[in-house]
Amino acid sequence: MRIGLDFDGVIVDSAAMKAKQIKNRFGVVLPHAVLHRGSTTRGGAPGISFRQYNEAKRDVYWRAPTASEMIPVPGAIWYAQKLVNDGHSIFVISSRSRRSARFARSWCKQKRLPLTLVMGVGMDRIDKSEAARKYELDVFVDNDLEKLLLLDGVVRHKFLFTWHNNLHDDVGGVAERVFGSSGLYEAIRRINENT
Repeated sequence: MRIGLDFDGVIVDSAAMKAKQIKNRFGVVLPHAVLHRGSTTRGGAPGISFRQYNEAKRDVYWRAPTASEMIPVPGAIWYAQKLVNDGHSIFVISSRSRRSARFARSWCKQKRLPLTLVMGVGMDRIDKSEAARKYELDVFVDNDLEKLLLLDGVVRHKFLFTWHNNLHDDVGGVAERVFGSSGLYEAIRRINENT
């Protein structure tokens, strides 16, 4: 199968990286759950300003030294390699800008992830459905339900990678919820067995 994965929140734990940057730069310790996309507000996060939050975010997404230290989601590298060994192709399609996706691509090479493609579509330029259609993806995994909604009618199997910030999201008939990299692997294995 052709599997699309989001980068931030599915392969790397960008929330943990933001927490590390905030602690190092501003001396504030924040819980992991507060730093996922959708959890922060225009006011920033508890204990820091919106400007400080954005500075930490820029460090994680745009600065090479920080980007090279990205923390993988537990099991993500091992299970991605296992999926490829099982005969699947993996395409990383991120909402990062094309420029910021270079850091993601470099990190994936550094970790020796056998990916078919790493691309950034940008937050506002195009949604992931154009890339999913172009590469004829069978599966897409994201930690943002809104991104999966845009794939309706484009990708047959959609999975919401579960974190604290999206536990309340009602996946309805849009996607199947998976917990962790092992849960994702098992869900894809089940699909593969039934085809």
